[in-house]
Amino acid sequence: MRNMTFWFIVFIVLGFLTGCDEFALKKTATILQVSGTITYEPDIPQLSLALSYEMMNYRPSSIREVYLYCHENVVIESLKEGDISLRVEQGIPIGMSVRVYRVRVSEWLPGTRRVFSMKAHIKGKEESQGFFLSSEGVFLESSKVWIPISFDEIPAFRYQLTVQVPAGYETIMGGRVVSESPSEQFSTSLWRSQSTNLLFSGNLIIGKFQKVGEKDMYLYLPQKFSPLQEKRLSLLLDLLKEGKNILSKYIGEYPFDVRVVFLPKDITPLEPWTDGLFLGNILLFEESLAFSLTNVSRSVLDTIVLSETSWLYLVKTILHEMSHSYLGYDLRWEREETLPIESLTETTSLKLLEWLSPETYKLAINRALYDWNNLKLIAQTPQQLYLYRNLLLATTLSPKTYFKLIRGLRGRYLYSKLDENVLFQTLLDHGETNLSFLSGNLWNTVPEWNISLVSTNTGISISHTYPFTLSVDLFLEDKHSSITNIPLEIENSLVYPVSMRNFPSFWLDGSLLWLDHTPGDTILSQPWASIVSNLTLYYAGETNIGLDIQVTPSDKKLRSPQEDRFLSLVAFSSLDIIYHKHEKKENKVFLYAYKKSKERLCSYAVFVFTQDTKKWKWEGVYDPSIPYQIP
Repeated sequence: MRNMTFWFIVFIVLGFLTGCDEFALKKTATILQVSGTITYEPDIPQLSLALSYEMMNYRPSSIREVYLYCHENVVIESLKEGDISLRVEQGIPIGMSVRVYRVRVSEWLPGTRRVFSMKAHIKGKEESQGFFLSSEGVFLESSKVWIPISFDEIPAFRYQLTVQVPAGYETIMGGRVVSESPSEQFSTSLWRSQSTNLLFSGNLIIGKFQKVGEKDMYLYLPQKFSPLQEKRLSLLLDLLKEGKNILSKYIGEYPFDVRVVFLPKDITPLEPWTDGLFLGNILLFEESLAFSLTNVSRSVLDTIVLSETSWLYLVKTILHEMSHSYLGYDLRWEREETLPIESLTETTSLKLLEWLSPETYKLAINRALYDWNNLKLIAQTPQQLYLYRNLLLATTLSPKTYFKLIRGLRGRYLYSKLDENVLFQTLLDHGETNLSFLSGNLWNTVPEWNISLVSTNTGISISHTYPFTLSVDLFLEDKHSSITNIPLEIENSLVYPVSMRNFPSFWLDGSLLWLDHTPGDTILSQPWASIVSNLTLYYAGETNIGLDIQVTPSDKKLRSPQEDRFLSLVAFSSLDIIYHKHEKKENKVFLYAYKKSKERLCSYAVFVFTQDTKKWKWEGVYDPSIPYQIP
């Protein structure tokens, strides 16, 4: 989300011009189109601009002055109308590194067009975020106003620009490539804007990249990057292309080419808690994320959650930024809040992932659930609410239902503001009456719903306080570890006839059980009750607990049981382990459990075991809420 910076600069200029008699907004002409040539000379370093402006006087009366504004480090060398040189007065700083220039012109009649030619340059090393020029490359973000433009109420125009760079450099602009002409010395490309919105079209990147892809889908990888495995690269591009096709089919035609660019961290103007930046046809990421594409090592946790080191995490992140083509600019939230729109965008990427790769989607949801179970232990934070909303939408709506919702919102509220009531009313208006429990109150407040299992003489009693009929799966595990899955629809409560004599373990699962406010009461298991009890004894100092405790963790993301016990007891004076759920993957068993201290749940951890016929081996613990190293 970068629109606020650009429009903040616009409003500064507007306030300055309208607040000063000398700079009257009524005297400002409008740019219709810009054409010309941009030349990059890395040895100096310098970026030279030779531009032609086609402009219109839309004012009701004649004007004799035009006002331009641009970044203070852009030097305007000359401005001409035909062969006549125009006087450009010294720029006046107005803040945000922007200067305003007054240009004297002959009488300009209303409703007439004029063409001006300009020469300008940016020279010398510039290394601020979003305004970067060096011998290594260029990154000029639209919000830095690196092309001088006239102020208008809504500055919007199209361009056709030729960019010339030395051989070995790649150019990426906020538009579509019309033609490319490489040679031994130079590479020349002609770009045409795909949008009149300067936020999208006014970005320029030049650098030494590995360019891979075809047609309207390209990746620009760091030059130091190891060559990608051909199979992984092909699959990555196929997933992104198919994601773009799904968005086009179910929400609306995707409006841009896709150029995924990876830049060093000190150049990339990313905001906190963000992995990428949507700039129209340019999707910008830190180059560190690209290295997941060459990662061949796997953690034991990669089988249960989607990790940042997985190249599939990058796929989800790119899909998120692609989804901003529909959300956040022409479809906004009331009071200009960004987090609700970010939740809608993240859910779009999750639903795309569910469509493209259901197994990866499950890992992504498991990751979100793990983070949610940790964050809900602390006071409500923006990140906690963001995760909650993502999960609320992702676990209640199918991909097609969700895409229909976004299409409906765009059809009805484009260029206006959304709120939570509009969001859920649109679902109902599209016939999703089974989702009527979704409401504005649920959007802003985490509910305190409960579900529990109780063993009785007649079977298993299941009850809940969810305000609708709850769909769950009841799992029964017999003495031979054979598991039976029984789908159930529970209005308020029911008793399922089964005996723990035949099934020593049974538990519930379901897409909305993550909203259960009281963890640990959705399983009845004699073996797991014993294991959890023994873990509690271990953290109390007992060592003989009937488990083979591994001294060295089997995975670099895990801590050994001994180290985790030490660090946990440094942080908390005493601990109980509270079972939440478990998951089996091949010969691994993952126990998700809370650490409880003095009647307070204080962290959410994953305990990793290897199970064989004789004895369970406790391999390690994953608990990022506690420091990773012994002081």
